Amino acid sequence: MTSGALWNTLVLAAKADLLWSLGWRYLPEMMPLFDRLSAAIGTEEEDDAMVRVYGRMPSRNFSSDLLARATDQAAVIELSGVLWNDWGKSERIVDSLRRIGRAPVFSLKHLSDRQTSGTGEENLLKAEC
Repeated sequence: MTSGALWNTLVLAAKADLLWSLGWRYLPEMMPLFDRLSAAIGTEEEDDAMVRVYGRMPSRNFSSDLLARATDQAAVIELSGVLWNDWGKSERIVDSLRRIGRAPVFSLKHLSDRQTSGTGEENLLKAEC
């Protein structure tokens, strides 16, 4: 981005123990629920525990409620020459594939008749050095 800001693609690498400890630090009301779920994993109670735990769990934003508060534990790597597209819609996946000269291997019949834009500027961010 030309102003020097970085776009969070939410691609991350972390040890599970680190994320767990950050959860206790920044989301302590949620962690006892995760403990209950963890104890049930691999047992006959797993499905029921998951329904109970997630039914009671408060809604939180992983990026803003945890990651943004843990800047002392994070590092950022700037990427250059990378195409990025929010793949929230299948049309955007098709657009990305076309940009790299590939054809989708999935059926296009469910896509709208509207063609994706020729430039993809609204969905494409190219990191700049």
